[in-house]
Amino acid sequence: MLMLASLLGYVSEPTIDMHINFVDKHAPYEIEVVSGGAEGAKLQIEGAKLSWKATSARFITFVTFMGAMSMLSIALFVTYILREIFSTLSQGNAFIPENAYRLRMIAWVFLALAPVTFFLNVLVNFYVMSQFSFSSGAIVLSTNQFNWTALFTGLVMLVVAELFQRGAILQENEDLTV
Repeated sequence: MLMLASLLGYVSEPTIDMHINFVDKHAPYEIEVVSGGAEGAKLQIEGAKLSWKATSARFITFVTFMGAMSMLSIALFVTYILREIFSTLSQGNAFIPENAYRLRMIAWVFLALAPVTFFLNVLVNFYVMSQFSFSSGAIVLSTNQFNWTALFTGLVMLVVAELFQRGAILQENEDLTV
């Protein structure tokens, strides 16, 4: 709700915290604000955190809000599909082509999730890096990582969907022979 309020202009100066990784933990890092809108920035080396009071944070708030709404939509979509799968399981029809198709849809959602979240994180990181200049120049934001878990989950779900497809074919052949 805070993100939505900030987008609509009800919260004028939200505080933004980003966790970061330092290339050299013992180097003396200093921060300088390059463009307006990030006054009072603090760099905490112990907690590996960059925080500032954003006077013009509409972009980063919008990206964060859209990311949160996208994740909620994906969670609701996957929950609905799983509900449909479990309803056919409770009827005793596990291996049907519809379940294989549903599992394949879940797999493609996870496969698409990995590069999309990576791209959004890179976009936010470029925005943050454009706002600040670091003395040593050797700083990497930690959110700039590829989501290997989502990719692996999607691949496993594709295998499970293929197993359900083969199971549906075997089930159909058994039903025809009896």
